[in-house]
Amino acid sequence: NPYPETGAWDAKDDSKTGFFMEVQNGIMAGAYFGADAAGDNVWLIFSGQLQPAIGGDGLQSGWVLESPLRQTTAAGCILDCDTAGDVDPATAVAGQITLEFNGRSQATFSVDDSEPTEIYPTYWGNAAFAFDPEQPQRFLPNLTGSWVAVKVDELLSSSEPSVATYIVAIGEREVVQIDAGPEPGTPFLEVRYPLSSAALAPPPVQHTIVCTFYRAADVAEIESPECRQTISTPQLLQDPVAFFNTITDSRFTMFGSTVDDVPGFTTRVDFFRLNYD
Repeated sequence: NPYPETGAWDAKDDSKTGFFMEVQNGIMAGAYFGADAAGDNVWLIFSGQLQPAIGGDGLQSGWVLESPLRQTTAAGCILDCDTAGDVDPATAVAGQITLEFNGRSQATFSVDDSEPTEIYPTYWGNAAFAFDPEQPQRFLPNLTGSWVAVKVDELLSSSEPSVATYIVAIGEREVVQIDAGPEPGTPFLEVRYPLSSAALAPPPVQHTIVCTFYRAADVAEIESPECRQTISTPQLLQDPVAFFNTITDSRFTMFGSTVDDVPGFTTRVDFFRLNYD
């Protein structure tokens, strides 16, 4: 998941305030919880498209969200309700929030002209993720583990696709720095995941998922890394590629190139992590 962690975040400033945030397709929606000057509970909502933050070297360094903070008063009654019924809600803008994410689990926020305050995800039931803030691969999840791979071959002229299922193991990732020069569009880093399965091909065939990071062609644009499966014989897909923004901790999809002599033929492999809670 290249986007910030979803769920609860805590402000580490003894203010007893916090956030709930959700990200879908690059759009963040959240709620900021605290109190007003009288000590009454307040929650403010915000939403918007996450924008890439560009460092001085032209590489993406994180995400930024700027959004109005909206306060809603009155709504459907849920506590100590009387017979008066619901009251139509009213919404007012209470300020402007800026969230700057330096990784999946590192961020600061500020409201209007206040000083930035650090916030961190609050974990329970799952281990916290540790990321090196100096490494771009902090935006990639750890794919190491056992997966179900479901291969689907489909002809548009046929209503019955061909489906095959494999159990695959993805090994420990290896990070490789590439010195290809500073020119835009050149690769500068690879994250490699070895992939093995007795059903795919016998040894010594080496399967590897390689995620390649490229230098931005323009400071206003981000070159997302491409993740490809490289093997000596394409047992799963022909020239497979996974789109970076769709890779999560529990699922990703690799799309294969079409077969030139079979019009309307598409193929893909969906990976589902085993025993994912």
